[in-house]
Amino acid sequence: MSSYTNALEDGIETIPNNRGDWYMIPCEVCGRKIRSTQYSRKRTYLCDYCKGVIKEKEKVQIPSTETKYDRRFNSAVENIRKAVKDFKSYEKAIEVAKGRSYQYGSIPEAMVAIELLKNKYKIVPQQKIGKYKVDFVIPEIKVVLEVDGKLYHSDIRAEGERDFVIHQSLGIKWMVIHYPAEYVTKDITKLVPFIKEYIKGNI
Repeated sequence: MSSYTNALEDGIETIPNNRGDWYMIPCEVCGRKIRSTQYSRKRTYLCDYCKGVIKEKEKVQIPSTETKYDRRFNSAVENIRKAVKDFKSYEKAIEVAKGRSYQYGSIPEAMVAIELLKNKYKIVPQQKIGKYKVDFVIPEIKVVLEVDGKLYHSDIRAEGERDFVIHQSLGIKWMVIHYPAEYVTKDITKLVPFIKEYIKGNI
């Protein structure tokens, strides 16, 4: 079917000229008439003004509302997704943990929070005890859990003093457990069994 026939069927105005016909095609955005020597149903017709507006809009980048805490938490979730077989069982824990994503100082800490919540532990992240702030307090089992990065063991005396102050503040029934961050990222599912074995061996 010819362009002329299509134009007639589509109600496109035509204006005769010496070389054929002008097709007065409405802009698909504003309706302003565009003069063209050809007409095709497959083509999108835009006037120069609307082309300019669309081009400018495409240049504008919408700033991301994702914070550094969101990025850290999302990375933790992705690590868990890759590491476990039953990711669906983590969904509720992830939802709860996400509400406090600003309290996790690292990706491993966020992973630990999710794992503890998934195993039904109530946790208090970034709890201040004396002059120190600890990664997690798990009140029901009287455990302070510290997720230790690579730089943690640089000062053994400072570590011992810190643990002593925490014990003095909370009482002798409490335990301070240090768990390496590299173990978290390697296999998060071993965290809770480790805590249980540690408690069992120190009662």
